[in-house]
Amino acid sequence: NCSYFNENVIILGGYIKSVNDITDEYNRDRLLGGNNREGFISDIEDFLCHENNYQDYAVLYFNIRNFKAVNELWGFDEGDNFLKYYSDKLRDSTLKPIKLGRRGDHFFCFVRWQEYMLNEIENICDINYSIKGASLNIRSRCGIYCLTDANIRVDGMLDRAKLAKDTITDEYVKPYAFFDEDSKQHYVDTAFAIAEIAKAIEEKQFKVYYQPIVDTQTGKIVSAEALVRWIHPERGLISPGVFIPALEKNGMISAVDRYVIKEVARLYIERLDNKKALVPVSVNLSWMDLYDSELMNWLLKNSKHREDFKGLMRIEITESSYVSMRDNIGDILKRIESSDIDMLLDDFGTGVSSMEMLEHYSFDIVKLDMSFARRLGKSTKADAMAKSVIDMCHQLGMKVIAEGIETEQQVAFYKKNDCDYIQG
Repeated sequence: NCSYFNENVIILGGYIKSVNDITDEYNRDRLLGGNNREGFISDIEDFLCHENNYQDYAVLYFNIRNFKAVNELWGFDEGDNFLKYYSDKLRDSTLKPIKLGRRGDHFFCFVRWQEYMLNEIENICDINYSIKGASLNIRSRCGIYCLTDANIRVDGMLDRAKLAKDTITDEYVKPYAFFDEDSKQHYVDTAFAIAEIAKAIEEKQFKVYYQPIVDTQTGKIVSAEALVRWIHPERGLISPGVFIPALEKNGMISAVDRYVIKEVARLYIERLDNKKALVPVSVNLSWMDLYDSELMNWLLKNSKHREDFKGLMRIEITESSYVSMRDNIGDILKRIESSDIDMLLDDFGTGVSSMEMLEHYSFDIVKLDMSFARRLGKSTKADAMAKSVIDMCHQLGMKVIAEGIETEQQVAFYKKNDCDYIQG
């Protein structure tokens, strides 16, 4: 309670504190000792008040991917240690941030902008970090807003840098993006996706396509992955990179996943009725789907009671979803394990890989993230890592699908090293 106040001093519980002291505490990042978001904004506002050449500067917005999985695997103390390491890496980099701030696993830099900084941003967005003997490849995304308008508030600059970051669909190809008109459109598209989802499902605007998965040795199609695309009657194709993150963020992704699963089941029945060949089809599930008892019970029931569906139904969950949910979804995973549904671990190797994960749950198939394929031939270490993961999975009784296969060189490598299947 405030027992005395003037413009300079507040007396709190018998202790005298200046208004400046209280403001400093409010603006401070208690873990790292620097600025939080509010302190970052305040400092940049003060800086720009005394700077005429505002066009020389930029705001960088870094987001660490799958950071929550680090906390889950190694605990909050190790997570805090990594945040300190990341902060020091930014501070000591050639970016030479004038100001640095943080909120959670999001970091903000205010820099005097130079084009050479793009190389340094790429380095920061691809970090190899060791925790208790385990090596992690931790990736980030960076949105960049170059100051162009002196009338935009600093919180608006941060929002624009974040919007640019949200437009990045593949940090392996390019981990940074500049704010531009496309970023604005991405924001509009996201809002549109949330507003239109119910109507789109009702009108069957979502279409399911099937990407073949091929036996590496024979070249024959042995299964497929169901991929959903939104074909809007007026807007045309809406990228999954727009609507899937938007729906996940707002808890609405299960409605689309349920639609895809039922479309796959409908295809099964149609082909069976016409005496056409079938191969197993895998469907991607969001972590939210594993809490959807109606959906999971429907899946388990059909896999158990429909003889014609046995061995055909597969579900994929991402590595990060499994890690962050492991303690809460053990029962449903065990039920899936005892059913006729194959479980695929998707995106293995995206930065939170853990031998513990493969030890605790027996996945039927492990899907190597496309980053493995992209690194092939670039170093002997990259090739050795891919081969080692394949051998390890085989020793654990799991088959392997290599994703993102686009070249004859990649095909030859996985064929030589006994990878079971390829997809791309």
